[in-house]
Amino acid sequence: MVRLNSAGKPGTSCYPKSICGGDSQGRPTGLLPGPMESVKFCPFGSKDPQDKLKGDCLAGLPEDSARSGREQRYSGLLMLKGCGTETKWGEPDRTFGPTLVRSALFVTGGVMSKIIQDPINGPIKVDGLIEELIDSPEFQRLRYIKQLGLLNLVFPGANHTRFDHSLGTYYIASLIGDYFHIENRETLLSAALLHDIGHPPMSHSLEDLFLKEYGKDHQGVGGSIISGRGEYSGSSIPAILEKYSADPSLVGQVVEKGSKRLPLISSIISGSIDADELDYLRRDAFFTGVAIGLVDHMRIINTVRIVGGEFVIEEKGIPSAESLLISRVLMYNSVYFHKTGRIAQNMLGIALSLAEQKPVDPFEMNDWEFIEFLRHQDGSSRIIDDILKRRLFKRVAQYNFSNARLDELNHVLENADRSTFIVDVIPPLSFSGKDRIKSEIKAIRGGNIGQLESFSPLVRSLSETLETRNIIISARQDSVGGIEHLLRQIS
Repeated sequence: MVRLNSAGKPGTSCYPKSICGGDSQGRPTGLLPGPMESVKFCPFGSKDPQDKLKGDCLAGLPEDSARSGREQRYSGLLMLKGCGTETKWGEPDRTFGPTLVRSALFVTGGVMSKIIQDPINGPIKVDGLIEELIDSPEFQRLRYIKQLGLLNLVFPGANHTRFDHSLGTYYIASLIGDYFHIENRETLLSAALLHDIGHPPMSHSLEDLFLKEYGKDHQGVGGSIISGRGEYSGSSIPAILEKYSADPSLVGQVVEKGSKRLPLISSIISGSIDADELDYLRRDAFFTGVAIGLVDHMRIINTVRIVGGEFVIEEKGIPSAESLLISRVLMYNSVYFHKTGRIAQNMLGIALSLAEQKPVDPFEMNDWEFIEFLRHQDGSSRIIDDILKRRLFKRVAQYNFSNARLDELNHVLENADRSTFIVDVIPPLSFSGKDRIKSEIKAIRGGNIGQLESFSPLVRSLSETLETRNIIISARQDSVGGIEHLLRQIS
């Protein structure tokens, strides 16, 4: 570690400014690439006593961090000459200990790498292609799109973003790719990182409305952004991919609908057990504060094998696969289909329908650009204001779903102001429980390969759980009485 004096000058083991960077008063502003002669390379696992692994190189570095570096096969840490025992950044009372070392640059195979600290997966190493994709404006937009849309109105901690989740998906895909020695690594990692690049504002909240209004979904838009097709020909992504000899069209195919040329990679991105889900279930559970999306992703990865070009769960991994499916169902029931969250999402849909003008292309907007667009229009401003101040519609009634009952409700309410009430079916009619929980996972038991549900009575019952639907009626607070009066006609 390194001590800096208040002037940021050499003489007390100061980092050279070419490495640290500095402001006009000499205070360092952060680690920046500098001349290689200014740094010392400390290899992990070296048997040469001159490397002083327990001395200069890892001074102050917690053992778990050192171990993590070795396990993740980093070649070593780039440390500056003259390691002290602590780091003081300008002011004598500000001490930056091992944190600075942990955020140092790593070198893998002679390539400079950066470490991004993720609260779910820990340190994530990025370099070259992935680093440039992350820095692209298309990917940076995801910083401002919440992973769960308006569910932070129900779960206050749910402010994580598509940016966070995309990094996590990249990390999980890298683990799977390393474990199975997947070829076309650039395609795999690029597709994993960019799988949500086409997401519109508010994530899945308005996807059905956007599909109806614009004829687009996020997979199709993502494929176009990655390959630079059509109206997204100005995307910066294709040039970055080509710079590193990755095929934009192939990466776009994997993201959009899967590639027949690369079935394993397509399965890792979107399959019965995929990197996307192994990240978002854990991430969503963590940030919503529920303890039902806990998945042992490493156990699952380590008990999967490839048979006939497909991923199959070994018998010893069946309990972990069952746990994954249970987590899927519970997260849908408790989080994704939370009744209050659905009310907020439907209110946003009403706001979009009331807007005099529609966005030219919402798929190029982030959450706040979209909200501000609607907030400044007369037709939608009131309901947007209600959402922002959490003046949500109140639940009025609930019915068991049937097509006949839904038709009856729509008939009774046909003359009411459609902007003052919501008729919601949960789960939505477009939702297939069997498809969404992906119960078609294959497993092997006693030498026989079959659907996991054929080996597990628990799995057989799971998809049925999400096929039970309810009709929820909610209304604006000043319209509750009128809607209740109309509903009295229901037998």
